[in-house]
Amino acid sequence: MNELGFSPSGDPDLASRIGYIEDREYLFRTRVLELQKQIGESDQPERNILAISRDPGSATCLFPVITILRENTNDKLSVVTDGRAEDIIRKSFDVEDKEIEGSLGADAVLAEPDVILAAAAEEKGLETYANATFNEVPMVLVEDYPGATHIFLRACLDRPGLHLPAKICVMDATAKQLMISAFPDSPEIESRIEVTGQPAFDRIAQENVEAISKDARDKLGLTSEDKVVAFMSTFVTRQQIETICAQLKRVSTDFTLAFRKHPRDNTSYEEYFQIFKDNGIKYVDSRELKTDQVSAAADIVITTWSTAGLEAIYRGKPTIHLVDRDVLDVPPELELPLPAVKLGASVGAENIGELPGDIDQLFDLNSHLLQSVNANMKSHYPNDGKNAQRVAMVIAEILKIKGKVD
Repeated sequence: MNELGFSPSGDPDLASRIGYIEDREYLFRTRVLELQKQIGESDQPERNILAISRDPGSATCLFPVITILRENTNDKLSVVTDGRAEDIIRKSFDVEDKEIEGSLGADAVLAEPDVILAAAAEEKGLETYANATFNEVPMVLVEDYPGATHIFLRACLDRPGLHLPAKICVMDATAKQLMISAFPDSPEIESRIEVTGQPAFDRIAQENVEAISKDARDKLGLTSEDKVVAFMSTFVTRQQIETICAQLKRVSTDFTLAFRKHPRDNTSYEEYFQIFKDNGIKYVDSRELKTDQVSAAADIVITTWSTAGLEAIYRGKPTIHLVDRDVLDVPPELELPLPAVKLGASVGAENIGELPGDIDQLFDLNSHLLQSVNANMKSHYPNDGKNAQRVAMVIAEILKIKGKVD
């Protein structure tokens, strides 16, 4: 184990380290959860696999991989978690809590893992903690969105006590090239990249999008003829929403807005609905539905730089990525145009004034823009539903190299 006493927050007092549960008004400490085994007695050797998950994005990304490992091996699976990821893990698996002292004292109750499985969270800390604490253990890092792992990888290159992951699983060739371009002076990164696909998207391959759309529209009181725009929001201020509404009013096509706030946005839906009313935007209250259902029901999905846009693309939904730096708090490290936009599989609106025209064109079945986006979605974003299996195979290969095989 690492003797550096590394603290990802820069705070030497690990006992005070806490994480924020999104969409709640309280804080809680990091947990160690041991998953109960799915299979009975087995002749397979038991390996220790440690998963790291903090936010909903990382949990959703790793969940299918953890499920495969739990159902098909005799491995001991533990998860270091906090935030809303803890909720997802607890609801998905039978777990046993491990008592720990201090929020990041997980290593005191964990056996030395044979491999670490992680997805970089928006709020860094847990993955760097595990990397430094178990500094000789190979890590498999799964990227849930192109570029999302770059900050963590930079830390691995620059900070004493950290090491690069043994393998970095990315969703497609574009994400791989983006990563290579981001680290031109670190050729060792390219050799570690595996194109596996994003495990969270496996479920979409099994969806009956048309049936889900009809059911969702019925529940919302909408018909198949109604035109629906879903806006999958990140953190926005009232002024930013007002600016977006001003552009939505310029759309010529009659449409209904289904607004979805970010899971960590504590502004109430009532406040947003009042803004839409004040600006004359026709909207529908979709809170009774899951975000996936709203995405399936939409004709067009507007998002910023979240995975919601990619999920919509995999469902064959035309998308607009709104990334106007003068209007929204676009992360400065976010490279534009986004990969899906660069491939022509989505529309990029770097100037919010483009939004009305883009929406009208995507509603026009005969427009060149819609036909081009549809063709590029099919070409660049196929989904065979086996992304999690490919990540599990990467883990198996690492265990084989370590001699941890049947």
